[in-house]
Amino acid sequence: MRSTLLDKAVKQLQDFEEPEFEVHPEQNLVQCEIDEAAKKFKLKNVRERKQRVLITSEIAKLAMEEMLIDLAFDSASMSIKENWDAIKDADLVIAQSQAHNILAQCQVEYLLEEEIEIGHKDLVTLDGDQDDREFTNE
Repeated sequence: MRSTLLDKAVKQLQDFEEPEFEVHPEQNLVQCEIDEAAKKFKLKNVRERKQRVLITSEIAKLAMEEMLIDLAFDSASMSIKENWDAIKDADLVIAQSQAHNILAQCQVEYLLEEEIEIGHKDLVTLDGDQDDREFTNE
């Protein structure tokens, strides 16, 4: 049930298209009123875009908890589409960093699904390179 709801939510967010600003001639607006309306419209779109990033990030977390890897990958990918200012929009940057982490977890799960062994290299030490040099504390 939960997976179906999350899947429907992600599909609706993927299919969403932002509306464009239109001026209707019957409103009889002067240029300064049109500019003000365009500014408000743009700010409203940015606010909605921010909400979509936060929503898709939360969906990615929930999907990952339920091990719905494809859904988590899709929603996390949606939340990292845009760049945000770290000073003004710290919550969005945090949400995007969490989405990057979820994407990395999804990639690991995809590799494990394909039965690809994830390699780990042993720690390399440079014992042979440590000659008899003496270091002084200055």
